[in-house]
Amino acid sequence: MKQRLSILTSFLCAIALVVVAQVDCKIYQLPTFVASASDQQKVRTSDIRTSGVVTAVVRDGDTIKGFYLQDKVGDGDRSTCDAVFVALNNEHVAVGNEIELVASVTSMAGQLTLTDVSVLHKVAENQAVTPTKVIFPKDFSNYNQYVGMVLEFDQTLFVTNNYYWGSGRITLSSHRLNGGVEMELPGSNEYFALVAKNKQDQLTLVSSPSAAYPFADEHETLRMGYRVDNLQGTLVQSGAYYQLEVSTRPNFYGNPRTATHEPIGDYNVKVCSFNMQYYLRSAYGDFAGPANEEEADRQHAKLLKALLAIDADIYGLLEIQQGNEAIAYMCTALNIAVGRDVYAYVADGTSTSGSYTKVGFIYRKDKISPVGALEFNNLKTMYRKAIQLFSLKSTGEKFFFSLNHFKAKGTTYSTTPEGDLDAGDGQSTYNATRVAEANSVISKCANNLTVDPDILVMGDMNAYSKEDPIRRFESAGYTNVLKHYHGDTIYSYSYRGEVGLLDHALANNTMMAQITGATVFHINTDEHYKFEYKNAATCQDNMYRSSDHDVVVVGLNLKGTPDSVVNVVEPTKTCVIPTVVKDDFITIYNAAKMDVTISDLQGRLCYSGKLPNDTKATFTTDQLNLSQGFYVIRIVDPRSTAIEPQLFKVIVR
Repeated sequence: MKQRLSILTSFLCAIALVVVAQVDCKIYQLPTFVASASDQQKVRTSDIRTSGVVTAVVRDGDTIKGFYLQDKVGDGDRSTCDAVFVALNNEHVAVGNEIELVASVTSMAGQLTLTDVSVLHKVAENQAVTPTKVIFPKDFSNYNQYVGMVLEFDQTLFVTNNYYWGSGRITLSSHRLNGGVEMELPGSNEYFALVAKNKQDQLTLVSSPSAAYPFADEHETLRMGYRVDNLQGTLVQSGAYYQLEVSTRPNFYGNPRTATHEPIGDYNVKVCSFNMQYYLRSAYGDFAGPANEEEADRQHAKLLKALLAIDADIYGLLEIQQGNEAIAYMCTALNIAVGRDVYAYVADGTSTSGSYTKVGFIYRKDKISPVGALEFNNLKTMYRKAIQLFSLKSTGEKFFFSLNHFKAKGTTYSTTPEGDLDAGDGQSTYNATRVAEANSVISKCANNLTVDPDILVMGDMNAYSKEDPIRRFESAGYTNVLKHYHGDTIYSYSYRGEVGLLDHALANNTMMAQITGATVFHINTDEHYKFEYKNAATCQDNMYRSSDHDVVVVGLNLKGTPDSVVNVVEPTKTCVIPTVVKDDFITIYNAAKMDVTISDLQGRLCYSGKLPNDTKATFTTDQLNLSQGFYVIRIVDPRSTAIEPQLFKVIVR
């Protein structure tokens, strides 16, 4: 009898031990449970019984590493995580399975993990948990509180980086991320704060199962700038990184491919600047650009389509092969494409130097005439800063087009001059060289003011809007044209998910008065590099990703100065503008009772008043205190807002 009691007692103790070991615990209670498990005589961390819905299955190639299990209801407390990772290779577990299991709980890489699963029971399939609504990045000071959970982003997210799209990853942010020195002064506290803020505002999105180039649209692309509303997915951890996993394609919209650029006003001359990313027609493989003729033909085809879509009267082309071979080849192709001999190029006579590149002009010879010779400014970089005077044939009106490609940013090498080392202020290397180039362009333009006062500076400055070279232009009286029309929404280049203007249009006062609009044609920087000419298998026969820079397009309204409206002379000297010479008078016709202002090129007001009730108003240059130089006369009819102000350039000698 005693022996039977002993056996029964042992059996009951064993049952009690099992009951104690298999402790029921909600997933969100696991951290508290583990924290109280220090007294091993009271609580054991093995044989935890819990349940939930599978939200994601984690694989390493073809091997299942485990899955995330989320409590079906949760505790509603954002400070606790409702999900846990289960380290188990079980090919029968799928997303949506409701599961009960018994396992041990351990801490791995700072995260609680269920291991040594002894019991696993599938309760149901096709189950779901209610997504937790979040705002990114505001709610993500601690990612761990959401790992394994299904989230709904109660906002619009933007695709800000598609560089790793081929590896199945893209980056989302709460808005397009402007680069630090695009918005803030280099090295300022505001600059460093923006850099840190941008770093926090980047969320990786992946597909499940993983795939190369997921989420492609009907054009097989996924452009930066695409948006998605109320995105749902599961936050998972991959090593030291976190990513949002989705099993269906999000509904992206916005920033689509377009066939033409945005409107630029009522212009009679359209100009552009376009960095063509080493356009070559020979010397392949010497340094950069196409490695062979096959690549060069694909590059040419894409660039030609882009130029035709831009439809400019003057093309300012950058990173085009030195000499005239490449620019002549593109000019001929344009004429063949339009079926007329209307395009010509400005021959510069420079010799080919390996595959190094230059800037150059192609223009509509039926509308535009180059005046005088092309002038290169070869300070620092050879054949990459040029200025040409152009004339609109219909009016005879002229303007100077200064086209530039400044020294590139880059890594610090042993050969980098000390003054050009990276100062850590956001401007990278060779900032001093770019400042010197800006000064040389400003000086060159100033020397040409005696010929014509209208200066338009364009090109790839390799400097963002708040960097020293661009601010140097602004301090010299130039307007940042793209910023003027679009504010901080405009960009031409993307680097590591941040956008900004490396490609600029800068105009002095008289030129700015004749600009009707400006824009950036977003055919390149938002597109993935898989579409580039170098990638034979994925290159598309269209203009998208024909280069790595977008195209800057500017509209001009060059009206000229009618002889019968404004006459300007100085005693004993003939006016440069063809007019009826009337001693030393400025005579304004047909502007009775209109308001008039006269300003110099720096915008300083020289005169302001109302014209008399006469068919003409006459002033002497002494009355107006006008010395030798260039002036802008602005005439406004205060009686009618429907009549646009009239602007006239005058020269006093």
